[in-house]
Amino acid sequence: TVVTLIEERTSEGEAGSAITDRGIQKFRAGKIYDAIKLFGRAQEKLVKDEYKHELIKSLVVCGGAYKSAGLFWAARSNLLSALSITLFEFNRSGFMHELALLAAKELIWIEIQLGRVPHILFTLTLINFVALNMKLNDEEEADLFDFIQHADTVFSMLLLRLNLDQLKEMTRVPYIL
Repeated sequence: TVVTLIEERTSEGEAGSAITDRGIQKFRAGKIYDAIKLFGRAQEKLVKDEYKHELIKSLVVCGGAYKSAGLFWAARSNLLSALSITLFEFNRSGFMHELALLAAKELIWIEIQLGRVPHILFTLTLINFVALNMKLNDEEEADLFDFIQHADTVFSMLLLRLNLDQLKEMTRVPYIL
């Protein structure tokens, strides 16, 4: 019974991983909605603990597909799920998944597009936390610095678009900035 159960779980996980790879192919071919459907099917098969790394991959690429389709809330949900799993794993084992930084970087662009200032600030903090707990080489650190500068610039443009009423609401923000 145990062997049968293990075989069933293994085949589901392998199928989920293969479906994710097929979804990536569809996504690269510009068939975004087909890719999203495949990622959803894959995620159902990857929910077991032994496939959490494949699930993180599927969630991150699905978030990218949703973002490409302009479905920012769905993209945000997938990226937050991926980050939740990676942060839980980090808390448990001290291992930070390599896709955590990509998920956090994608999340900040979504929050900027949604115009959610507190969430943008939190995501910047999250990016720094993830980066500090990864073993980045000098080139990766330089790329991250450039990314943060770019995100800060776009975030500043968002702040410049605020009207006077919105600016009054921002009186508590300067100490954070």
